[in-house]
Amino acid sequence: MNRIILSAVLFCASIVPVFASDFAPAVDLSGRLTYPSVVSNEKSPETKLSGSADLASSCMFNTDLLPNLWFIPTLTADYSNTAQPLNIADERFLFAEWLDLYASYGVNYDLGKEWEVKARGFVRTDFSKQTADEKTGLGLYDYIDNGFYLENYNEFLSWNANNRLTEGVKYLDRRFRNYNTLLSESASVTTTPNNYTKELDTLIYSAYIGDEVEFGKSGWSLLVNFNYDYLPYSQQKLIWADGSLEALRRVDRTGKLSIDLPYYGDNKSGVEFQYDFIKNVSNQNYYDTMGTTDMSDDVYTKGYYDFVENTGKFSVTYEFPWKFFSAYSPLAVISFSLDLVSYENRIAKDASGAYTAKKQQDNNYTVGLDLKQNISEWWNWLFNIDYTRYNSNMKYEALGLYNYAYITVSLGSGISF
Repeated sequence: MNRIILSAVLFCASIVPVFASDFAPAVDLSGRLTYPSVVSNEKSPETKLSGSADLASSCMFNTDLLPNLWFIPTLTADYSNTAQPLNIADERFLFAEWLDLYASYGVNYDLGKEWEVKARGFVRTDFSKQTADEKTGLGLYDYIDNGFYLENYNEFLSWNANNRLTEGVKYLDRRFRNYNTLLSESASVTTTPNNYTKELDTLIYSAYIGDEVEFGKSGWSLLVNFNYDYLPYSQQKLIWADGSLEALRRVDRTGKLSIDLPYYGDNKSGVEFQYDFIKNVSNQNYYDTMGTTDMSDDVYTKGYYDFVENTGKFSVTYEFPWKFFSAYSPLAVISFSLDLVSYENRIAKDASGAYTAKKQQDNNYTVGLDLKQNISEWWNWLFNIDYTRYNSNMKYEALGLYNYAYITVSLGSGISF
């Protein structure tokens, strides 16, 4: 742990010019042990004691060049060898180990007391091992992101409420460095859905706007955010009803609306309501050979990736009135989230792989309990238990996981300064 803290501090210190006049570092580090990790599916790994660690390091400093120009580098690292489901290209898979590294470097410039502009460049690399015997760095779904974003931030008063308005644009280039589809030696053989290599590589162009409204001293606030993503795929061609590939590339368009209504009183106790609406539209189709060479039983689905997703979350935060082994009160958070995904054209399959008469519908929920308490001003302990249930009328799980229960119980500690 000391090496990780030292690395985070050196990361900030190494990039501070000798002429920096103000310097503010920050480090958050937490680690936890998890047992058990249970997935009610025949593909589940052996239950074992596992662990995870999260590091976030950042610093901000200005220079004598421009007193209102702040340089802000950040570094985050997340690691877990707890079996967990991750969504990759609209399919959910179970991963035995996961490591995510993210670094950014950019500037904030204060144009006024309540007006700020931001510019960031970033790089992210993600390592995902589906089995314990895989080597880190060789996972099929390992990817690397490169990109930047520009953001404008304003504060203003409107109708006796304080508003914090944010607008921005973002560019991201995502490459799956180890992913290759199966290539066919014969041009007459069609793979599903495509017979070329880098079908998952994509660019992402985003525009977003959000407003946080604070209603005086009532404790209530409202956060509304809208994000639009345009995703052109680098190589993934369109597939048609006869199984042929078109020179046109796949393009997805995703809109997301988020509404968050939190309330917190004089202490840290409160409640929070959150709702997300996502609409995804894709020009990509799907050609299913049904695992046979007989073309008469092949199934073609137009708009296979079109879906609507509704997510709701409710949480209650309670700060206990008494102390427990320290001068700080424990904090408890009880949460419940419900995620409903409706595919507009995709037909569900039964366990044998045969198509049913119903469109695919996923109904997922999670119930969680978090306990946290400071031991000192910078040191805390934490406990977490989550139960997640994934339910779908897609019963054929050869290509992904749709029906299972996932339980984690964690105990850990963290530092923050």
